[in-house]
Amino acid sequence: MSNEIIRRRALSSSGAAIDWESIARGMLDCTTEFSVPDSIQLNTNVSIFANRKGLLRFSFPSGVTTVAASLCYGCSKLSEVVFPNTITRINQTAFQLTGLTSVTIPSSVTRIDAQAFAQCEKLVEVIMEPTTPPTFGGNVFIGCNALMSIYVPDASVEAYKTATNWSTYASKIKPLSERPVGGG
Repeated sequence: MSNEIIRRRALSSSGAAIDWESIARGMLDCTTEFSVPDSIQLNTNVSIFANRKGLLRFSFPSGVTTVAASLCYGCSKLSEVVFPNTITRINQTAFQLTGLTSVTIPSSVTRIDAQAFAQCEKLVEVIMEPTTPPTFGGNVFIGCNALMSIYVPDASVEAYKTATNWSTYASKIKPLSERPVGGG
């Protein structure tokens, strides 16, 4: 099923309950992006996009506050995630085993659960926009062997380096002003 067909089916629902499982099943071979329109309520308590090997980009609708546990687990080609500024929590294993190389966490995030980005072998940089370090579960970046930098607001570097579980990554925490133009 093509991404355009999936998008049309989702849009034609006009606010009615959407069978996201059927849509996600049809995405198994989808090799393009999947953007959930703002008008559609995404149930953030299910991992329906897990193991969609062809998914390259995922955009959340505005208004979503929580990323489901294992939402995009195992999406090995997923290289971009776009969060709205309403996300406050990223649940465990949400993006484990994805192909992310860089991720920007919006300032609204107050909690990142255990292994949220574990085993993202291509993840090189994380850009943290929150000025206060979010509550941070254990092993969030375990197995991210390419991770070189976690950029945080300049005034928050020491707070991140000493915060519970963030201190594990203290050597990688750098001020955002040191991020090279065009990325890390």
